[in-house]
Amino acid sequence: MVNIKKCQAGTCVAGGSEICAPGGCDAAKNECFGTCDSDNQCTAKQSCKEGSCGKKPQGARCGKLDECESGFCADGVCCGQACDGSCVTCNSAGAPGECTPLPEGRPDPRGVCKDDGAPSCGKSGACNGKGACSMYSAGTSCAASSCLGNSAVPSSTCNGSGSCVQGTAVSCGSFKCSAGVCPKDCATADDCVSPNACTAGSCGLKEPGQKCDRNGDCRSDVCADGVCCDKACGGACQACNLSSAPGRCTNVGAGQSDPHGVCTAAKKDPNSCDENGLCDGGGGCQKYAVGTTCSPEVCSMDKSTPASTCDGSGECVGKPVLTCSPYKCNGTKCGNVCSADTDCIAPNACVNGSCGPKPGGANCSNANQCQSGFCSQGVCCNESCDGVQCKSCSLPGSKGTCSFVGAGTADPASKCLNSDTTCGTKGTCNANGSCTVTATGVQCGAAVCATGTSFTPVSSCNGSGACSTPAAQGCGLYTCAGGACKTSCLADSDCTEPNTICTGGTCGAKKANGVSATAANQCQSGNLVDGVCCSSPACAGAMCPVSGTTYSPPGRCNINGLGTCTSVGVACTGPGECGTNNMCKSYAEYDVSSYDDDNLVYAL
Repeated sequence: MVNIKKCQAGTCVAGGSEICAPGGCDAAKNECFGTCDSDNQCTAKQSCKEGSCGKKPQGARCGKLDECESGFCADGVCCGQACDGSCVTCNSAGAPGECTPLPEGRPDPRGVCKDDGAPSCGKSGACNGKGACSMYSAGTSCAASSCLGNSAVPSSTCNGSGSCVQGTAVSCGSFKCSAGVCPKDCATADDCVSPNACTAGSCGLKEPGQKCDRNGDCRSDVCADGVCCDKACGGACQACNLSSAPGRCTNVGAGQSDPHGVCTAAKKDPNSCDENGLCDGGGGCQKYAVGTTCSPEVCSMDKSTPASTCDGSGECVGKPVLTCSPYKCNGTKCGNVCSADTDCIAPNACVNGSCGPKPGGANCSNANQCQSGFCSQGVCCNESCDGVQCKSCSLPGSKGTCSFVGAGTADPASKCLNSDTTCGTKGTCNANGSCTVTATGVQCGAAVCATGTSFTPVSSCNGSGACSTPAAQGCGLYTCAGGACKTSCLADSDCTEPNTICTGGTCGAKKANGVSATAANQCQSGNLVDGVCCSSPACAGAMCPVSGTTYSPPGRCNINGLGTCTSVGVACTGPGECGTNNMCKSYAEYDVSSYDDDNLVYAL
């Protein structure tokens, strides 16, 4: 522990102490060890590894992010947040480790607040005490005065909000405007507007807003604040020479000095929260602004009393006293880290730089530091949150509660991996504790032929990480090819049962017996005889029964229209008998006596 001092109201006072844990205190230099070479440069139970005694708490000195429990190193100390904006610091006296605004008027250490120049009325290059850049104050000259006809236009001034406001024109009356002003007196008639003459240094009575020395110079018979005025104007925070209303008694703007000194004389100490010496914009004296410290923060008897602040109406309002438990006071604040048990309120002990147990959301390095018994992602957590898919205990706004991480955020538990499938996980979370997967309807598989006569349509993601494949669908008349059903045919092979015949690009059924066909494969029977589908592969030839007298010619399948072989018998004439060649015998002449060779009967 190192005792430190700070400036307060122009006096150097005790500023509390700086806890060195997990590093030790360098007694020779009266400062904390920044790095270590051996274990004896660390606090008890800590060891020196690679120049470090371990992660440092908020407010401890640091040189890089990975030295700090919080993961932030700003302005040379471990900080509770990044604290990298304009006009803020994490190393203010009395509040190291907390990101606080720089006092008003201080230059911006990060160089964000650059001086835009008075003519712009923009940034002045300083801080405004609220963590932002200060603008050029109201009343700052941003453009020179000029003449407009016989009226003088006063110099333009900034309004305090970044705009340059032109002054209200003032009529010079009987005096001629010169170099942007109405002359106070004249030397010759040329200094006057004709027919006025210069008499005793005057062109005549002056108009409101013109410079004067006495009431008698003015048409209104009132000379106030060096100009002719519409009425007496000597009260607090009133002026008759404002560029926005020359010649009219007007209230001075809030936060500006009192030209008559009434509020200046009434100025009180900030501790009173009463008059601050400036104007309130309504013709009265302004009270110290809301938030002005009127009583400093103190810590005593292991209780911290935050700084009291003014309420803007003249009252100093205190804040509830906070108990430091389990820590003792550390200067004007409650401690938040320890190097020995004496830094803790009994019976708490200093364990690895912490007086345990800590409340939810406090930085931790192990579970025994926390009231909940859980330390996850470096903070005391309401439950175990390490390794839990898409949840973290260190999220801004819910620190100390194991909560879902935002959509599109990488999974802290590394359980949401980039799947090698189209519909699988994408390596990020979906804000509901699940891994992001491909949306419903995204194609994950092409249409394919399930069989020669059916196809399976395009597969799509189901929104749950799986690729959904529809049921196969039949192709009807045609076969399947290339993942799609054919819609016409070129050959019989393009057709399906029972319509297996391709005719003119269309598939149809096979033909019944008796129907005309051109090929046997067009017939249900598979037989083509005499140009029709036939019940038999072929019809019988001509026939004569032995010793018969009736001749049966060859059978035909296209006679009865039924597709069956038919033959009509004929009685043999002449000899009236059938021969061995299955034909009727006939007579033949021969030079011998009658002779029968079973086909011809020879006779003389």
